[in-house]
Amino acid sequence: MKSNYLYLLFICVISCLFVSCSDEDNKGEEIPEWNRFRTTNVLVYAHLSEQNLFSSCSYKEVASSIRNTTHSVALLDRTNAVYGQTAIINTGTEAARESKKVPVFVPVSYNSEEKKIIGSTVLFPSTISEMTQYEVENGCRYLETKTEAVNGIDMLFCSVSLNCEDLIAPAVDVFKKKVSEQTVLVGTVRRALLSNLESEITSNLTSGTYSFVEVENRNRDSEYCIFVLTSHKWAFRGVTETSVSGDLHCFQLQIESLK
Repeated sequence: MKSNYLYLLFICVISCLFVSCSDEDNKGEEIPEWNRFRTTNVLVYAHLSEQNLFSSCSYKEVASSIRNTTHSVALLDRTNAVYGQTAIINTGTEAARESKKVPVFVPVSYNSEEKKIIGSTVLFPSTISEMTQYEVENGCRYLETKTEAVNGIDMLFCSVSLNCEDLIAPAVDVFKKKVSEQTVLVGTVRRALLSNLESEITSNLTSGTYSFVEVENRNRDSEYCIFVLTSHKWAFRGVTETSVSGDLHCFQLQIESLK
């Protein structure tokens, strides 16, 4: 009886030590506490389809949402440019004028039948000092712009939209060359190609130097999805999705600059 008691006591002591060691190990793996003072907000306005952004709402509705939502950069997905008789008409410029922002158009592809350039418009709060667009393939461009993220912290804001499989490998080749510690890349990709994109990134970028995240949205069957690619110096903290008009939604992405 006494030996059984001692055996049970021994088991209890060992169990306590194991739990104690496990707790100590977990403390070292804790995610850094979220510092909201070092967090930038990026807005994405999108139907997450091929639908033109302003097909179901007015410029003023989007501009009002932009003015009333905290952000450093706003991405207007699918603000296609159309060839007019005397000039190219970009629907994103009207929203930029209404919201008093500086617009940059980022081409995705050219539709010869409808004579339009499929693309997106990125809105910045002030004059841009540095901006480059790199060609991915077949007219698709990768935007890289230096701008303030938050409280004096700069970022290289980048954007690209991938609408076909042929763009995946060339795009990742650009990522491999251009993603740096300051990079905050916010883009869209066909949902059917998301796993291909993630696999290509895993194969070509050095593990531990970057973070790749799919931004979850309410409609899990949407044609497109949003992704965020940053260096290990940034952390995606979450998204707030709100309806603007019909199926046009605003996605407020929160991305922290880590110390």
